[in-house]
Amino acid sequence: MNTPSRFPLLPVFLALLVPNMDVLAADAPAASTPTAPAASSVAGDPSNPFFQYIGGTAPNGPNTQNGGGAVRLAKATGHISNYDETRVGNYTLPDPLVLANGQPVKDAETWFKVRRPEIVKLYENEIYGKVPATAPKVTFEVAATNPDALNGTAVYKQIIGHFGSEADSPKMTVSMYLPKNVPGPVPLVLSISFSAAPANPSAALTLTNVDPTVAPAPRGTGAPRGAAAAPAAAAPAATTPAAVTAADASAPAAGGLGATRGGPRGLLGARAGGGGGPGAGEPIADILAHGFGYAIVQYTNIEGDSATTNLNGVRKLALAPGQTAPVADEWGTISAWAWGLSRILDYLETDKDVDARRVALVGHSRLGKTVLWAGASDPRFALVFSSQGGELGSALARRDFGETVDDMAQNFPWQFAGNLQKYPGHWNDMPVDTNMLIALIAPRPLLISGGTGDQWTDPHGEFLGEVAAAPVYQLVGKKDLGTTTWPAPETPLINGDLAYYYHTGPHAITPADWQVFLTFATRELKPTVSAAPASSAARQ
Repeated sequence: MNTPSRFPLLPVFLALLVPNMDVLAADAPAASTPTAPAASSVAGDPSNPFFQYIGGTAPNGPNTQNGGGAVRLAKATGHISNYDETRVGNYTLPDPLVLANGQPVKDAETWFKVRRPEIVKLYENEIYGKVPATAPKVTFEVAATNPDALNGTAVYKQIIGHFGSEADSPKMTVSMYLPKNVPGPVPLVLSISFSAAPANPSAALTLTNVDPTVAPAPRGTGAPRGAAAAPAAAAPAATTPAAVTAADASAPAAGGLGATRGGPRGLLGARAGGGGGPGAGEPIADILAHGFGYAIVQYTNIEGDSATTNLNGVRKLALAPGQTAPVADEWGTISAWAWGLSRILDYLETDKDVDARRVALVGHSRLGKTVLWAGASDPRFALVFSSQGGELGSALARRDFGETVDDMAQNFPWQFAGNLQKYPGHWNDMPVDTNMLIALIAPRPLLISGGTGDQWTDPHGEFLGEVAAAPVYQLVGKKDLGTTTWPAPETPLINGDLAYYYHTGPHAITPADWQVFLTFATRELKPTVSAAPASSAARQ
């Protein structure tokens, strides 16, 4: 199917950018040994109005936005989580349109050839970590198919990606569903998720995609939202369920590498006994009905995500002889997960049923960070939907609200380059901020979502990050949000190439989020929708 390009500058963008990516990796300076998080403990300032809530949840107040959130103490710096807009403080964002030599960026060519590679290199060295040259090769096989999946509406493919050449090397499983009545090749929604598709693709299903270490803390319990759970015990081998159950939704697929997780969740992602209202499900049938294919990979198939499992996957395979950990400017797990998404796109470019030029990425929470970095570092991805990526993802890092750099460096150091440990307490010394990460997606469309019940990820700061990235989108001939005023909940801003939605509800991709995303992605990627009855002749 030949589809007119929505991105007339993209071929020029790719031609200018891709060679520079290899040069940057080759020219990066040698890194030092990673710096461990500081061991010292600072008690925090008792005069801080949020001091009394450390370990619990701040209440609503006159200067808070839609209530408070989890209050944490950063032990290395004494920083206490803030939810008061009057205490955010002053900050100056780095300018994406000023070159390292101080000269302004005045045209799209200079942005793509010079400034954009400068920013990518800064993120590689200081925030997420660069992919080492020793990263394993990935080979793919189509391990299983079902021409009558999802009650006869889809063709199912199980794709296995093998990391390295050893027989016992890690592998990732990608479950892909293609609409049966739509002429191919079709655009595709690629979701990196906390859970995996069930082994039985015949049943209609809605998949859970909720960050298992983030849950609303009941007031007074002393359990902050977003606190890292204890490392999960090894999971038994996956079974073949007839449908996704609450227990299935909380368990990793076989081959998962130790995601921390909380209690079981139901089909829409509501945590059993945990409160928080409606959760998030991935509406596969609706995605297919819009003319998209759908593929899902569980993130821990690529690399683990706990203090004890984060070197069990591809990062371990990339270690040089005698090396016990990535060096300070090499990949954290977010960079590894993003790298895995690019390898899946390598496979999709070989699948005649998929239009690999029209692949939309979807990720939530830490995986919202992941898809932002994947889209920034790999310009082949056509669209990005980052749900509640928060600190060091979609929210401004210099803005003191909710989770901070100090929290991330303390609680999830493995997700980032070792060099991130230079910046707790020194946010303004970072050479980048979220406005620059968002700008790296240009000229491609980007949707960011936040939730009223999730102030920890600073939804206002997520909106402001997009506002501050607007000059780059304008420079390359694309449309920004169209406003600098934070919208009321349930007011989607999706008329531009930058898009934002603020739902009423928890830390989750809600059904409303999915509808906003599908409206946005349908306009941008233009899938073909057929009303013809199901027929195995359309795609086998």
